[in-house]
Amino acid sequence: MVLPPDTFARKESKVTIASEITDALKSVGLPVVKADASTGSRISRIAVTHQFLADAPDGKPYFQTHDSCTDFNDSIFTLQYSEINPEDVAPGNDHSWDSSFYGVVAYYKSNPGFIIKHNQARTQPKAWVAQSDGTIKPADDIMEAVKRGMKKGDRSWQT
Repeated sequence: MVLPPDTFARKESKVTIASEITDALKSVGLPVVKADASTGSRISRIAVTHQFLADAPDGKPYFQTHDSCTDFNDSIFTLQYSEINPEDVAPGNDHSWDSSFYGVVAYYKSNPGFIIKHNQARTQPKAWVAQSDGTIKPADDIMEAVKRGMKKGDRSWQT
């Protein structure tokens, strides 16, 4: 369960909304994660949105919604880029997108190679590197390097 940052704030009560939800979900073993609302996180959510709306190998987008998600389905098409900051979404009805992609970004951060490892269509390496002996070989896939680092406990890719 990914909760927005404001649920962790103490408002009228000594108990936060997040702590109440966390306590309620402990019995079913569902962890609670605070959504990333740091500087630049909104721009990151937009980038992840583009990645997840891209076609998967089966020709369908990675991110799909059910017809019953009417608020999200109606509002996603009304989002526009900001005239002030073209990398951001303009003010408007962005609540469904924001809440949905808080969750998608949290999933993506815990599964950093999701899009790449499921993309069976890519058979060519992304880049080639010239070696000192004059030969050229495929460059190391960045996600493979990240996975190797994660196995060794290296989390520098998160910064």
